[in-house]
Amino acid sequence: MWNGKSIAELREAQQLLSGPEEKVLKEWIIHLTATGHPATHEFIREMVEEIRKKHIAQINDEMELVFYDSIGSTWVWSFIKHHLQLETTLSKTIQAARVTTITKSAMSKFFNEYQVTLIEHDILACNIYNMDETGKSC
Repeated sequence: MWNGKSIAELREAQQLLSGPEEKVLKEWIIHLTATGHPATHEFIREMVEEIRKKHIAQINDEMELVFYDSIGSTWVWSFIKHHLQLETTLSKTIQAARVTTITKSAMSKFFNEYQVTLIEHDILACNIYNMDETGKSC
């Protein structure tokens, strides 16, 4: 202990979120997934940014103006790895969502609507490609 503070307390000043903020974020993710809503990394990132904005606004009201960079690209992944319960919770939620939403009737409906859209808008097959592909000439 240094100056009456534990190592964890000393490190908290260097962390993106305080201990109580991390606890609230973790509980929010667990609640979100328990109610069947996917907690994507982007959604978690947005929530963290909102928490930080409120935290920084409070600091700025009390003291001098504080600026901060957005969170790092691996922060959400590291947060989830640090809280093993979240890793399990998130993967189970994704698997459950796939099982409950992908049914034979849902797939049939999707492909029927897909075919109607292609015909209605006269879309050629050579003009359809994945996000990671480039266009192909017809």
